Formats: sequence, C-alpha cells, structure tokens
Amino acid sequence: MKQQFSTASNYSEACDMLRSGYVKHVRLNWNIGSDEFFRIASDWCDTGAKIKKR
Repeated sequence: MKQQFSTASNYSEACDMLRSGYVKHVRLNWNIGSDEFFRIASDWCDTGAKIKKR
C-alpha cells in the first residue's frame, strides 16, 4: 500500500499541516533553504516527527 502525502508549498503551510494532527506525512514542495530546514527540524523533531529525503 502506497503512503499518501499532503503537499506543503511553504514553511507555514507545512507547520499548519503538522500542527493539525490529521496529516501523517507532509511533502515539502519548494526549494527549502538550510534555515527553513533546520527550523522545521528544531520545531518538529522534538515532537517525534522524522525527516526523510526522497
């Protein structure tokens, strides 16, 4: 069974999706810079989120 992803087009959209609790996987669909990457990692990995490169 293939996993379904919700797609975020910016940082705030990704955070909204993660914060909602309804989305299990979020695909980051923009050219993410290192500052945004580390901000997402800092904000969400402490809550149990995992970051994977695909």
